[in-house]
Amino acid sequence: MENEETLGKIISHITRDLHQYFRHCNPAYDIGWGQLRILIVLYHHEGLTQEALARELALDKTTVTRTLQKMVNKDLILKQPNPQDRRSHLIHLTQKAKDLSQSIHETKLKANERLAKNLTQDELDTLYALLLKIKANAAEMTREASHEQS
Repeated sequence: MENEETLGKIISHITRDLHQYFRHCNPAYDIGWGQLRILIVLYHHEGLTQEALARELALDKTTVTRTLQKMVNKDLILKQPNPQDRRSHLIHLTQKAKDLSQSIHETKLKANERLAKNLTQDELDTLYALLLKIKANAAEMTREASHEQS
C-alpha cells in the first residue's frame, strides 16, 4: 500500500508545526521562521556575508536580502561593509538579538525533545541517517533542476 502523504508534505507539516511552536513559545519576539533560521546560523557564525548566509540556508539571495532588511528594521542585525569586498556586507547581531539567544536555544532544545518523544535511540539514529539521505537527495534534485534550466 502506498503512503497517501508524500515526503515533501510530511516535512512541510513538521516545519509548519515547528514554526508555530516557536511563535507560541516566544510571542513577544515577533520573529518569522526565516529570521529565526538566520539568527540561529549567526549565533554560531557571526559576521557572515549575505551570500554565505544564502548558501548556508539554501535560500536565494533575494529572499535573504528581504529577510535581513526586516531584521535590520527590528534591530536584530547590523549590516556592515565587508573590508575585503566593499560590494558585500557582513552581518552582525545586535545586543537585542544576542539577548534572545538563550531563550531561542532553550526553545530549540525543548522542540527537539518533543519531536523525539517516544523514540528509542536506535530509532533516532536511523531517523537522522535517513533524513540526511533525503536532504542530500533534495539538494541533488535542486542542483539538477537548476542545471536543466540553464
